[in-house]
Amino acid sequence: MLFDRFDSNRDGSISVQDMCDFMAGIGLEGVNDGQITDMFVEADKNQNGSIEFDEFEHLVRQIFSDSIMTYSDILKMDIAKLDGMAELKNRLAEARATAMANPGKKIERVCLIVVVKEEIQPVLDKFNVAPDPALTADLLSLATAYRGSIDGVYDLTVLQVATSEVYGRHYSGYTQSSAVAAMAAKVIQPDLVISFGTAGGWPSKVQVGDCVVGSGCVFLDRSRTSSKNSFDWGVFGGPTMPCGQMVKDLGLREGLLGVQINYTVTKVHTHLIDCLGLYAIDMESASEAQILMQTKTNFMALKVVSNGVFPGDGARMEADYVKHKEMVSKKAAVVLSDVLEYLKNKTVGQLAEAA
Repeated sequence: MLFDRFDSNRDGSISVQDMCDFMAGIGLEGVNDGQITDMFVEADKNQNGSIEFDEFEHLVRQIFSDSIMTYSDILKMDIAKLDGMAELKNRLAEARATAMANPGKKIERVCLIVVVKEEIQPVLDKFNVAPDPALTADLLSLATAYRGSIDGVYDLTVLQVATSEVYGRHYSGYTQSSAVAAMAAKVIQPDLVISFGTAGGWPSKVQVGDCVVGSGCVFLDRSRTSSKNSFDWGVFGGPTMPCGQMVKDLGLREGLLGVQINYTVTKVHTHLIDCLGLYAIDMESASEAQILMQTKTNFMALKVVSNGVFPGDGARMEADYVKHKEMVSKKAAVVLSDVLEYLKNKTVGQLAEAA
């Protein structure tokens, strides 16, 4: 059993030296003595100087879920520390300043990209949004298309990412959403694309039920280590259009969004979250921002916080999502309805901060 791999002398407990020997034995020399000691002290709940079997689970979680395990991870943190990610934040701000296309144009076509349609079903019912098989075919069935009108003022197209025929689950994550965003820009040519859904919230910034409008989007698990420039390039997702006036009028929150494709938040992720001041984490917005930046399509990321972000404890994050799912779905429907109503008779530029 795994406990015995640590307890090399078979005395029924694990010492700091046992930990060092184990990590060296599986090639984790990048973890320094200070980090090993910190993990040991945190796991040693009865403070007797050794780890017994009943304390072992926490130790394993520290090592494999919430620890700096490799030299590459240490290097990533060191690169991020060089300027606290200030240059990347500046580049995102500069990109956002020019991210608005056709500010004087009245909003006539809005495209909403979602993963879970059920979260917004009351809104679809309210505005009589119906399936559009022809558009679905035009989009190569990468998404199921629904169309309707917001009180006859502008057209709304809802694109739900396709479902896997093999596993029967929605294609969440980078690849599908970026493909759908590209197809939407080409086929629908909307005045505005909104990425809508739920996200994990960073507890010091937001609470469950808050709605966050992304001020920009970054990748948390696409980092490079050859140079600071390549590191920033990997993290950089893309800007969102300025919409400060809408945020103010509707009482929403605004902040940077991070993206990763699983529920595990490591110390490297945590360090990036802190450096960048992220508000929430989803699985799609950065890839959508990256594509729509290139197509010069107005893009807004609108996320309702469904759970907390708990480093090293993905199971807790999933459980938190399930716990709040019903309440968050109701809140999401209200927020989305308010936003869609707000867009009526607005120009693109009117969503931004008033001059």
